Amino acid sequence: VMRAPLKQFLIRMRLMRARALLVESSMAIGSIAEASGFSSLSQFYAQFKAGYGMPPAEMRDQYLRMELR
Repeated sequence: VMRAPLKQFLIRMRLMRARALLVESSMAIGSIAEASGFSSLSQFYAQFKAGYGMPPAEMRDQYLRMELR
């Protein structure tokens, strides 16, 4: 039904949660990683960059710049 292995599905869900927290809150990136279920900050950064093509801070900056226009 999900057409993805369970591990990939969980990572995708965690990344979606992290992205939402990045743009909807001012939480520290380390706190977002923890709140999203990642076991380490380095794992979070690696998965986030692989999933979205940029580090979390860059995504937050881009979103904030869009909001100011």
